[in-house]
Amino acid sequence: MTKVSTKTTIIVGFMLFAMFFGAGNLIFPPALGLVSGEYFWITVFAFILTGVGLPILATIVGSLSKSGYKDLLKNIHPAYALVFMIVLYLVIGPLFAIPRTATVSYEMSILPFLDGASQLTLLLFSFVFFLASFIVALYPGKITSSIGKYLTPILLTVIIIFIIGGFVAYWGNDYMVIDDLLDGNYFGYGFTEGYLTLDAIAAMAFSVIVITSLKKYGVSTQRDLLTSTIKSGTVALILLGTIYVSLAWIGNNVVLDRTSFEEGTNLGTYVLTFVSGDIFGAFGTVLLGLVVLSACLTTSIGLIVAVSEYFNEIFPKISYKVFVILTTIVSFGLANQGLEQIIETSLPVLFFIYPLAISSILLLLLTFFVKSPKLSIQLSILFVFLITVVTFIHRQEWVELSFVESIPFYAQQLEWLLFAVAGYLIGYFAGDKSNPVDFGEKEPLEEPTNS
Repeated sequence: MTKVSTKTTIIVGFMLFAMFFGAGNLIFPPALGLVSGEYFWITVFAFILTGVGLPILATIVGSLSKSGYKDLLKNIHPAYALVFMIVLYLVIGPLFAIPRTATVSYEMSILPFLDGASQLTLLLFSFVFFLASFIVALYPGKITSSIGKYLTPILLTVIIIFIIGGFVAYWGNDYMVIDDLLDGNYFGYGFTEGYLTLDAIAAMAFSVIVITSLKKYGVSTQRDLLTSTIKSGTVALILLGTIYVSLAWIGNNVVLDRTSFEEGTNLGTYVLTFVSGDIFGAFGTVLLGLVVLSACLTTSIGLIVAVSEYFNEIFPKISYKVFVILTTIVSFGLANQGLEQIIETSLPVLFFIYPLAISSILLLLLTFFVKSPKLSIQLSILFVFLITVVTFIHRQEWVELSFVESIPFYAQQLEWLLFAVAGYLIGYFAGDKSNPVDFGEKEPLEEPTNS
């Protein structure tokens, strides 16, 4: 048994924190606090469940196999595993998440200092942004030291300054009473906002980076890998949870001029901009820009590494460095569409794959502890896929299928949950118990190889 040092656990935990704390994570908590009013704690609790707990859980589940989800999902079907992971990596990679890191950074850290947006300034900024991401991502063996030792302390420092300033300035304030934007659905809103950060599906990619990093620190058995991942995940859980609750508290207690709200305003961006200027003046704008830029850059690096490593495994004749180049170039090109266009074209895809991702994570965890036939997880995913197709068609207004609105939890976009449970139960009792879900042998881990 290899004993992983406390220092290594903290470094890897900080790496996880830095990767999960992207631009979306920065924007959502203040908005959540603002709209939750007197129902602050139940709303934030729901957000923490899916915005922190589920991503960390996904990372831990990924460590149940030495190859992560690439092998775990083969329990459903090899073709499903391949197609799902390709789509997942493309969506959280060059097609959406990576370009978004650049455009959000531009709009929050550069645009406030310009007279107005222009295609040229976005082009120049995104070029420098992706050049920095490219240089760090070329050397995945140094990902822990690069992110954990240098970028993360910068990120944490500016966030702590921002949070302390917010607590000092707004302590004693009552929550701001605004119109009930949530129609009483506080738990559902918080739950949905949590998984809209994309962290749960991103964790299915990040688990590979955690495995790679821990191998390089001498982890030699599957049991050690699981134990070390849980410990590092706990570090990230504490950091993320503390920061989310703090940012949400600031949003809940800041006093804003209601007349300054404009239709279509992003509440998270508005609250952050207002608070930074209100507390720190002009310096606050610089502080906010530094936080956003640091968060987005660390996310971009982590995603480029994860995407490139995965496709290098599928197509080993093409080197890792080539995939880093391709991922960076595609992300750079799509980023220059602008933030709104990226979100508009990608969100429907995200809402389609998210039920499958959540179901996969929870089913793999369940079947790790409860010996279950493969049919249980196969039927569950099939049922989730079918109902997701139907509700996707209805929500996109391609075909009127109003009957789906009567399905329990439809309003919370959790209508697939009952179908997942039904599929598992049918498969559990009807399936072949001699063909259980396979998590692989518990042999020593292979030494990592550099591509």
